[in-house]
Amino acid sequence: MFAPFPEEQALKVCHNMIQELNGGSLELRQISAVSAERGDHGVMIGAAVCQDDSGRLFVLKAVSGISKEFVRCSEQRTKIESELAEAGLGFDWITEGCGNDFLKKELIEVFVPPVVLPQQVNQALSKNDGIIHELTDRIKSLKESRRRSDGSFFDQGDEEKRLCEKRLGLCNESLQAVYGLYSFNCADGKVRSLMEICESYGRLPPTGTGDCCAPKLLHYAFGNHFVVLSMAEVFFGQSAKSKISGKSYGPCDERCALILPAMLGIKIIYRDKDIVVVEKPGGLLSVPGRTEDKQDCVVSRIKRLFPNCIEQPSVHRLDMETSGLLVLAFTKEAHDGLCAQFENKFVQKKYKALLDGDLNDATGRSAPNGIGFADFDPASENPTPLSDKEAACVKNYRFPEPKECQKPWCKIFDDGKSGEMELYFRVDLTNRPKQIWDTCYGKKAVTKWKISGTNVCKMICGKKKMCTPVEFIPITGRTHQLRLASASKFGFGLPIVGDSLYCEGAQGPLMLHSSYLCFVHPVTGVRMEFESDPWWEK
Repeated sequence: MFAPFPEEQALKVCHNMIQELNGGSLELRQISAVSAERGDHGVMIGAAVCQDDSGRLFVLKAVSGISKEFVRCSEQRTKIESELAEAGLGFDWITEGCGNDFLKKELIEVFVPPVVLPQQVNQALSKNDGIIHELTDRIKSLKESRRRSDGSFFDQGDEEKRLCEKRLGLCNESLQAVYGLYSFNCADGKVRSLMEICESYGRLPPTGTGDCCAPKLLHYAFGNHFVVLSMAEVFFGQSAKSKISGKSYGPCDERCALILPAMLGIKIIYRDKDIVVVEKPGGLLSVPGRTEDKQDCVVSRIKRLFPNCIEQPSVHRLDMETSGLLVLAFTKEAHDGLCAQFENKFVQKKYKALLDGDLNDATGRSAPNGIGFADFDPASENPTPLSDKEAACVKNYRFPEPKECQKPWCKIFDDGKSGEMELYFRVDLTNRPKQIWDTCYGKKAVTKWKISGTNVCKMICGKKKMCTPVEFIPITGRTHQLRLASASKFGFGLPIVGDSLYCEGAQGPLMLHSSYLCFVHPVTGVRMEFESDPWWEK
């Protein structure tokens, strides 16, 4: 996964740690048994430069796994000063966690311990450990007894299958006991358990989840209310095919990508000094609402992680229920440049959705087999004027002067699986934020679409239903544009799965995802392109 914080300062710290390890002033001490498969393999070492509320600077240092820890002898600190100078952090420092009382002022070096100590893990494993080893020996014996003379094996017998199933169940039970020990301090001040974080994945996380450098560093930083200024990881030890000693690597996709978004409060797809691209989860606001209970949003979470960000970093937004890609600006220059691209329709966007049914059977006017708008009177189905009672609910609202009704249109391309529509909607003044059809006062909403795969069967409200995967390309950017293109009888007449606003009785989550975003970097001028798979395909 992409490194969530700037790496430069922390990377210098990591490289100096390697120099100290090679020079002997810093040691990696073994604190628990090494597994046979690990052997002399290398480790990841990580550093995070942080700041507390009073402005003090900290350097947090961690090693991957739970079998090793850093040790620094009090008389061996000669390279620390060069490390701090290169990182631009000054020379005043405190050392914690390495057995001495050496104290100066500005900087604190902390050797971060594992989230769960090895003795806690061993205790959790001890309940089933003996039985698992006994089963393993019996399985090996049975396997050996079915070896052919040429070295191949006869098929597994019923007894061996039963023992393997029993061992698997005990192993999973032990893993759950270990995972139950893990909880992480998060950026929002809350503590979340590993099982809570991984619940949505529907399976146990890989062994070692939570023992990488990044979650250790962030767990310590957030637990002490630090702001993370820089964080990086470097491989140390014997180089292998997948890792080169001394080279930096981002947090791993296999384990860290499962838990870091929950710890950070947002999944960071890309970040530099000017912009950040995130993957917004469904159910989270893009920008803060008016009331106190609607302040948690993408903007507030980004500003919490990056407090030097400008006050208003948002340049576009997604509906609360919609998930997917968003770009935000860290600086005014980047904000102005991105806003100009959105206003001039230079930004390319694509969305993926699952429609609640077979699109080929849909009866909406813009559906593949719909009747279109050839004989449609644009004024025929506009809403009636507001009654006095309804008008009283709309504070200080004035309709603009009446204008000529616009005629909607749609077209189906030759393949029969793609098309384009131009529809007109405005806000329902007595039922915000819902939008309603209006060719007189509504705003033009132009949408391209195509069926993006074969129909899939999904469980919806406890029932199996056939769903159509669709890709949308919004040419305009109207409120609820794609939801209306789907649900309205002037669109497909087939709502997006989970759209409780435009489909009575529907239950979320909404299966609409911003899957593609392309723009020109507002400072460097480089074309930036990002893709994201919808959560229901992962």
